[in-house]
Amino acid sequence: MPEIESATQWHSDESAWWNRYGEYMAFQWRLTPWLNRVVRGALERDFSEYLFKKDGTLLDMGCGSGWLALHFAKRGMNVAGFDFSKDLIREASAAKVAAGLTTPHFECCDVVRRDFSDYEGKADSVLINAFLHHLPEEDILAIFRNIGKVLKPGGRVYLYEPLKCEPEHRSPLPRAVDFFLNKLKNLMIGKVPLWLNLWDKTYLAQLEGGYSSSSPRERPVDLSLLERSLPHKLEIVSISGWHLFSLAYAMQAMSVRPGVRPLFFSLVPVWYAVDRFLMDTFGWNCLFPDERFTLCGIKLENRG
Repeated sequence: MPEIESATQWHSDESAWWNRYGEYMAFQWRLTPWLNRVVRGALERDFSEYLFKKDGTLLDMGCGSGWLALHFAKRGMNVAGFDFSKDLIREASAAKVAAGLTTPHFECCDVVRRDFSDYEGKADSVLINAFLHHLPEEDILAIFRNIGKVLKPGGRVYLYEPLKCEPEHRSPLPRAVDFFLNKLKNLMIGKVPLWLNLWDKTYLAQLEGGYSSSSPRERPVDLSLLERSLPHKLEIVSISGWHLFSLAYAMQAMSVRPGVRPLFFSLVPVWYAVDRFLMDTFGWNCLFPDERFTLCGIKLENRG
């Protein structure tokens, strides 16, 4: 019973936060077209190449405002997107209409407890973009049971999630580098806008209403939990680190006043280069603190 109560409270906390702040978080998360190309261009090519199948069916679980579902629909896939948030599904549906598309099908539902029997054995691809880390462990297990149900043999899954795992060796060098860079990032996109009164009034209003850059229950997904959650025949193909500082910096830069955004935006490529250097040098689990959001791309395949 305590676990059920805990999960219920978890859902209540997350649902209340997203219904209140989801629209503004979606604004920050989308970035501008240029920022998105800088920070996510290579990531989008990676998951597009991995998941795309001509005339195939793709399910976007936790689709948010639907921008990735629309990406695949424009390429000709049959796409369905599911999310808890009414506001985000409304925004996704409006974006579909604005794009002149008849698909994707967007649905507001309890993604964890929805019966996916209508898609059983029909999905060529499944995309989960920054969704699992908002869920309790039992819901992550349920999500992968659904994926095992809907995915065709040979079907593919792409997860973009913050991961953590216990490193085999601990070295003071990457920890020191991380400490310094994290302080520098917080100074540049936290303290400086505050000291110089550069925050946009919309962002200040959100802060006054209790907004923070993280929902109340989100945390990195432990790799061991992910491995335990996978149904039979669904295997991890690869894990690649993508973002450590750059995405967080870019999202915060969206909240400064429009007149000074170009100045802050100009540093995003530098932070992205820093991320690439750290990932290439130390690996995705760069020995950073356990709660650091190291966003990774995880490729899975149904080997059945």
